[in-house]
Amino acid sequence: HKEAYEKADILNRDFSFRNIVLIGDENNERGILIDWDLSRSLKSLDGENARVRGRTGTWQFISHALLKDPTKKHVFQDNFESSFWILLWTCIHYIPSNLPTEGLIHIMDLVFD
Repeated sequence: HKEAYEKADILNRDFSFRNIVLIGDENNERGILIDWDLSRSLKSLDGENARVRGRTGTWQFISHALLKDPTKKHVFQDNFESSFWILLWTCIHYIPSNLPTEGLIHIMDLVFD
């Protein structure tokens, strides 16, 4: 994502758990962002028609600012927030916890639904 943004001036606007693929081994693992169909060039995002009519993507991972204001232009910082929500969702799902299952379900419902 960083290279696409910095070198090709492209912004991916669809961060979600299923759009990140981890490759490599336990000593050298990295993530690759896939599903670039909603991405746009930074130049096209500066135009009059840059705003999305109805947000697309996985709403649980969309930034608060984009959910709150449907006319807001998608910027790089929105993807940072999406990364946080994906990390939180992943940790709750996959890291062992002392919380009972009902507690984890409650947290997921409270935060993501």
